Amino acid sequence: MLGTTLEAQRKLVLENPERPETIYVVPLVMSYHNVIEAPNLIEQYFRKEWKQRYVLVKDNFRSVQKNLSFLWNFLSSSSEMVFSFGEPRDLFGNRLDAEGRSVTGDGERVQLADYFRSGGEITQDPQRNAAYTRLLGDRILKSYYEINIVFNSHLVAFAAFQYFKQSEGVDLYRLFTRSESNMVIPENKFIEIVGRLMEKLREMDRNGQVQLAKHLRKPVSEIIEEGIDNLSGYHVESPLYKKKNGHYGTQNLKTLYFYHNRLKGYELHRFIN
Repeated sequence: MLGTTLEAQRKLVLENPERPETIYVVPLVMSYHNVIEAPNLIEQYFRKEWKQRYVLVKDNFRSVQKNLSFLWNFLSSSSEMVFSFGEPRDLFGNRLDAEGRSVTGDGERVQLADYFRSGGEITQDPQRNAAYTRLLGDRILKSYYEINIVFNSHLVAFAAFQYFKQSEGVDLYRLFTRSESNMVIPENKFIEIVGRLMEKLREMDRNGQVQLAKHLRKPVSEIIEEGIDNLSGYHVESPLYKKKNGHYGTQNLKTLYFYHNRLKGYELHRFIN
């Protein structure tokens, strides 16, 4: 999709090489607590990733009960959604001035026609455009990390899944063959881990590396409680829940993994042990 915009920009440059109309890219991140399709989406991913190694086991015995429970959860739940916009740029990652013209980091004007010239002529070059597209993709990905808004549900999902993974000491595939009933996080340990992650996230927020939702200003115990409630929302099998003894467990590790991915890429796993 990004590649087609480059060809459109080249045609606009041909129409007016000196001051062509500019196509802008505006990064947008949608943050939400949970989605109905999460269990199915992660199942599809694993089937594609592991192919014959992955066998989907269906539980027909409880299907009616699960459907009724899902319907109740769906009707009684709500999920917050926030839109976060990044800084607009042109298709080459350049910043824009107040008039929407491309400029360098020093504020100098950028001639978009120069990106499409070869031998002094504006040419069509798919290989060159592919390189520009990769650079733009990298810029958008960097922007994603910067404007991503962390919710309490993202935080508790990441903390819990990484704890289970590190405690089991196996690769991802073998982890999902383990019994979920044996996966437990002591209450004090979970509070400690989430507290440690919050300290790091607040530091990253101050440095412009990520953004935090307002509800993350609350005490750690409230963040955990509300995060688990928001995470479980629509799901019959809770990705994360609090046991009667106060410790934490999971009824669906794969769905927990799905939500944990929201904080993947920030190297936060180093703060869990």
